[in-house]
Amino acid sequence: MFCRNCQKFRILGTEIVILQEKISRMYPLKILLFLLFACLQSLFAQELQFEVIINDRQVATSQVGVNNKEVVQTLQKNITDFFNNRKWTNDSYEANEKIKGRLQINLVQADFASGIFKANAQIQALRPVYNSAYETILFSYVDRNFNFNFLASQPLDLNFNENVYFSNLSSLLGYYAYIILAMDYDSFSKNGGKDYVEKAFIVANTAQGAGAEGWGQGDIRDRFWLVENLQSQQMQTIREALYKYHRKGLDIYQEKRGEARKATTELLQEMNKVAQVRPNALLINVIFDAKFQEFYNIFKDGSREEKQEAYTLLSRLDPSRANFYARLLQ
Repeated sequence: MFCRNCQKFRILGTEIVILQEKISRMYPLKILLFLLFACLQSLFAQELQFEVIINDRQVATSQVGVNNKEVVQTLQKNITDFFNNRKWTNDSYEANEKIKGRLQINLVQADFASGIFKANAQIQALRPVYNSAYETILFSYVDRNFNFNFLASQPLDLNFNENVYFSNLSSLLGYYAYIILAMDYDSFSKNGGKDYVEKAFIVANTAQGAGAEGWGQGDIRDRFWLVENLQSQQMQTIREALYKYHRKGLDIYQEKRGEARKATTELLQEMNKVAQVRPNALLINVIFDAKFQEFYNIFKDGSREEKQEAYTLLSRLDPSRANFYARLLQ
């Protein structure tokens, strides 16, 4: 069910078997139409299921009137459609396999007449855990420079192409869509997100080449470093350990908690090795922003030795939450 690289096999396997059971009871034309509909339905199923929230409270008092509220609503709908109604991969997704996520854009300044917006944004994506109702936070990031132009009369073009710069808003959305797809595919197969990392890198380079705002390399928390980290050979062991953490840790946690703790410890050890070479690497910070509570929950039922090793690694890698992790030793 949760195998991003198994979609085509399933369509050519299980679904065809189901169709074959119906063939004997259908006329040839009906069979053809039925097969065509099934194939098209699979072909055009989108991958993302995002909730988009536009927070206009900081600009509401002085600027947002009835007409401007309509602009905010149009912006929200355009972004939702851009994420959810566009085909991002060549794989086929069932409705229950879509990647759930949430984008909250906080407007800080807004000139509705010219369509210039200053904002920050919080982006989060989820991944289902096998044999469980639990959904793990796969990606969590705050973009402090989510600035863009938007006019209701010029809606976003769903025909996005990573090689062409359309606008900063479409580049931002396309970039995060590919980052999330990369991390999602990485969690289901070793280095499975490689193609989407490359696409995100192209988006970043294209936007940077067009002189778009916010794509620089000046701050270690800038979005550029997300894709740089994912591409870096120094980070490949973390990406592989993340795969093991999800498939050989979370996905078996209900049945094999000892093995899940082992996979989690291996992830922390790999991050610790990389942190010695790349201190303050953004990818490591992003992982902890998404997983810190989960790491704690995995180890809280472990042995004294497991807890001690986990605390040592967690507090070293994520010192701002050291007091929280200290609860493992109580």
